[in-house]
Amino acid sequence: ESINPILPEGVHIVPYYEQADLIERAFGTVKDALLKGALLIFAVLFLFLGNARSALIVGASLPISALFAFILMRQLHIPA
Repeated sequence: ESINPILPEGVHIVPYYEQADLIERAFGTVKDALLKGALLIFAVLFLFLGNARSALIVGASLPISALFAFILMRQLHIPA
């Protein structure tokens, strides 16, 4: 829309494919998968450790470790 006024007369840019819906659905799918994965990890940890507190501590350390890994990858310019 913002580029249409500077185009030659008779030329208009019209979106051919709207990706917003696709991105929203993909984000929702990823969010659901992460939630189900976290619940499954907690259940397995609880099953093997036998203690909810230990399972929560180990389960909380996993996303923190992944976050630090991604931060380090960004600092070292390593593509994901």
